[in-house]
Amino acid sequence: MAVLASRRGQVLILAAIGMAVLLVVMTLVLNTAVLSEVHVAQTDESTNHERSTLQYQDSAERAIGGLILSINENQPAYEDRAAGLEREVEAWSELVQPEYERDGVVTNVSIDAVYFEANTTILHENASRSFTSNESATDWTLADEADDVHEFEMNVSDEYLVETNQTNECAGGEDCFAIEAEGANGEVWTMYAYMTEANGTVLTVEQSGGSMTTCETDAANITAGTFENEGCEEFTPFTHEDESLTSPYTLNFTNADRASGEYELVVEKVVTDDDRYASADSPRLDKTIEAADISVTYQSVALTYEREYRVEPGERDG
Repeated sequence: MAVLASRRGQVLILAAIGMAVLLVVMTLVLNTAVLSEVHVAQTDESTNHERSTLQYQDSAERAIGGLILSINENQPAYEDRAAGLEREVEAWSELVQPEYERDGVVTNVSIDAVYFEANTTILHENASRSFTSNESATDWTLADEADDVHEFEMNVSDEYLVETNQTNECAGGEDCFAIEAEGANGEVWTMYAYMTEANGTVLTVEQSGGSMTTCETDAANITAGTFENEGCEEFTPFTHEDESLTSPYTLNFTNADRASGEYELVVEKVVTDDDRYASADSPRLDKTIEAADISVTYQSVALTYEREYRVEPGERDG
């Protein structure tokens, strides 16, 4: 009987030990499951904030790219464009912020710097105004020492044109309106605009070597070497390699009160805005915003994100 009692005691002890081990194992399994769920929950929350951060940054980049394009197109005075972009970006940042505040997130985007293209456009869009400078100078420099001229188109009305019968009268000192392109080597290329009783408006190009090309027309693409009248012979632009002018180029108007109409040219130079040009009338400068440096902030309980980078409109297209 003592032996049986001893064996029963050993079995009970072993069973108790087994139960204890089982309970420990179950506790470890349950704790591991709980810890795993907590970890997964924390990871999901962080991932959601990271995803929301990237979405906010992407929205800001697209919005600012669109604002740059809009301001370049709709703000006529280029000197107001940088300040205008800053105001519009600030307004966008304030507009979207409440959406994130509901989730306890603080957001902000701001402009650090604005960059304009190296090229400068010079415009004359008031067709009723003569081609004089903003100060009404009749002989003036439209652009000096430009490394290149990428575009130059002109339409001339006959309101102020000198009437003459011979092209050489313009070249010989008649007060005809003229565009003079002077190269760094001193060579000069000239285009005259005048009227004849028989043919109306006439444009004549005098190459630096002295040869002339004349056309009965009131418009020309000067950098392309073509007149609007397709029946006319093409001419050699002053920027062409066959011309003897070397860059940089200086463009002068003479007798500018003897012509009116419209023109647009793009020069490879940052032209200084001075009294020669008007603010929003003609002639005026036009400089396009090329890019902007921005600062983006996204701050939540789980994440603080700050980044500075450059936005260029259209770079994400495609």
